[in-house]
Amino acid sequence: MLITEAFAQTAEATKAAVDAADILFQYKVLGVVCALLVVAVVGLFWLLVRSWERTGKLTELATGEVSAQKTATLALTATLERMQAAQAAAADALREQAHETAKEISETRHAVANHHAGVNAVVNLLVRHDRGAA
Repeated sequence: MLITEAFAQTAEATKAAVDAADILFQYKVLGVVCALLVVAVVGLFWLLVRSWERTGKLTELATGEVSAQKTATLALTATLERMQAAQAAAADALREQAHETAKEISETRHAVANHHAGVNAVVNLLVRHDRGAA
């Protein structure tokens, strides 16, 4: 049933096209102009369809590029976060090392002062001993 309806519609469309062609041939110049206009309209529609296809392809390309940029940005963000964490850990380690170094310097100063006091005491004893012997 659908096939017979399709054939009927095709026949009607063909008859309408033939009637239109007959009318165009009757009007000669006007018919040629109308035929050229129809060809021009068909050409413009064809260009529109091609442009639409190109736009679709460009949209897909742009969408893919945006997705790739988003992925790259997320990767860079994660890398930056890891770098910041490493820098914070390094800063903490440096602060701790500076504190330990300051303690070592203080202890070394005390040790040098103690050695100096010991040397001075020995020198004083030697001086007293020499004065007592003389």
